[in-house]
Amino acid sequence: MTAPTHDELFDAGKATIQGERPELVVNEGDVSEMMLAASTAQSDYVVGYTASRVQATFLDGSTGADLTKLADDHWLVARKAATRAEGTVSITRAVNGPAGTIPAGTAIATVRDALGVEIQVQTTVDSTWTLNEQTTKVVNARAVLAGTSGNVEAGKLTRIIDTLFDSAFTVTNAAKFAGGNEEESDEDLRERVRTVPLTLRRGTPAALVHGALEVASVHRARAVPEVDNSGVKTGIVNLYIFDASGNSNAQMVEDVEEEIVNWACAGDTVNVIGGVLQTVAGIDLDMVMRDGYTLNETQSQQIKEAIVASAARLEAGETWSLNAIRAAALSVDLDAFLDVVVISPAAPVAATGPQYTIRTVIGNITVGEA
Repeated sequence: MTAPTHDELFDAGKATIQGERPELVVNEGDVSEMMLAASTAQSDYVVGYTASRVQATFLDGSTGADLTKLADDHWLVARKAATRAEGTVSITRAVNGPAGTIPAGTAIATVRDALGVEIQVQTTVDSTWTLNEQTTKVVNARAVLAGTSGNVEAGKLTRIIDTLFDSAFTVTNAAKFAGGNEEESDEDLRERVRTVPLTLRRGTPAALVHGALEVASVHRARAVPEVDNSGVKTGIVNLYIFDASGNSNAQMVEDVEEEIVNWACAGDTVNVIGGVLQTVAGIDLDMVMRDGYTLNETQSQQIKEAIVASAARLEAGETWSLNAIRAAALSVDLDAFLDVVVISPAAPVAATGPQYTIRTVIGNITVGEA
C-alpha cells in the first residue's frame, strides 16, 4: 500500500469540494486555493505521521528510540549503553618517601594532543604505601568517559592529575585498556534481536554468542565448537569475545564466564577466550597517478583513513588481503589514481589465531607516489 502524495491529496480535495459545489472555481492565488492548500498540508502531515508510526512497529523500519522500545517490548532485548574501558595502571615510587594512601578516584591521563585533548582514567581502589616503600603497584582503573576513546593504548597514561601525598610517584599502563564501547547502534541491536529465536535452544553457538553479548563491555563474540581429528565434536566450545576495538581484558572474560552459564548446556565446556588486537605496522604504498595529477597531503591522509577503515571491517581470525588494501586506497579518488603498488606488507596479513583481530593506525601507514 502506497500513501497518497501531497499533489494527490490536493487534487482529491479539489475534486471533493467541486463535487459538492460544481460552480466553485479554484483559481491560483485565491482564498479557496489557500484554504485547500492548508488542509492538504495538514492531511499530508497526518498521513506521514501515521505512516511513520506504522513503520516503527517493524524491526527493519524502526530506528532510534522507537527501535529501543520495540526491541525491549517485543523481544526483551535492551539496547546496550556506552561502556567505560577498564584496565590497570602501574604506579611506581623509586625513592624513599612518606607513608600514605593514593585514594580510589585518583585521576590519571594521557599527554594532551595538539588540540589539547586528553584521555582520563580514574583508579577504582585505594593504594596504600608504607614509609620509604619503593616499588611498583598495579592498580585497577576505569576510563572517565564511556566510549571507544577510553581504550587507551599501552604506555600512554603517564600523567597523574590529582595531587598525591608524595610527588615522587610516576605512572604508566603496561597494557591497552579494553571494554570501552559506544552506545549500541541500530544495526547491532537489530542483529541481536534477530538471534533471539536461535537462543531458545540453549547451548547452540548462536545462544552462546547472544549470551556473551548480554555483557555490556562485549561488542562482538564468536563461538567455535572444537572437533577431534575425525571431525566429531568434543563437547568443548571456544567462545571468543571482543570490545569495539577488537580487544579484551580479564574483567570482560570474567563477566562473560559468569553470564554464559545461563546459556550453555550442562554437559558442555565453554572456554571464554579474550580477543587480542593484532596491530599491523609498516604499511607502505606507492600511488600510480594518472597524467596531470600529483599526490597531495589531503589525498594521502584520506588514503590512510580508508586503509584504517578497511582493517576495522575485518572480523576476528580473518585475513587482510592485499586486494582489500589496494581497493581502499584507490577508492579515495578514482580520477587521480591509476593503480596502487603495495610495497609492504608483501603478502596478505593473516590473523595469528581465531582470537586475533587485525587492525592498524594512521601512524603505521606511509603513502608515496610511484
